[in-house]
Amino acid sequence: MIRTKIGKKQQYNGRLSPIAKERIYRLYLKGATPKELSLRFGIFPDRVKAVVFQKHLYWEEIYPRLGETHMRLAMEMEALSAVSSPFLNYGCDLKEMAALEKGI
Repeated sequence: MIRTKIGKKQQYNGRLSPIAKERIYRLYLKGATPKELSLRFGIFPDRVKAVVFQKHLYWEEIYPRLGETHMRLAMEMEALSAVSSPFLNYGCDLKEMAALEKGI
């Protein structure tokens, strides 16, 4: 939770930063399993698989066609959107994971 100037609480859902997503992808390429990466970054294994798929698609299909200028513009857009929706590099899914561990 972050507080606004008037004192009201504003809730946001954190998201992984591009740097964390790139780390996940590189570690996966080096042989880490989705389960290991899930525990290391505090996210669901399905989110790990989605990040790996998106990064693979970007590096194999999009980047070769659009190049470095597009990558710089995308990084700038990410930085601008981080003002309203900040990054959370660890534990995006910890609350949900803890609830699933409790059971019914």
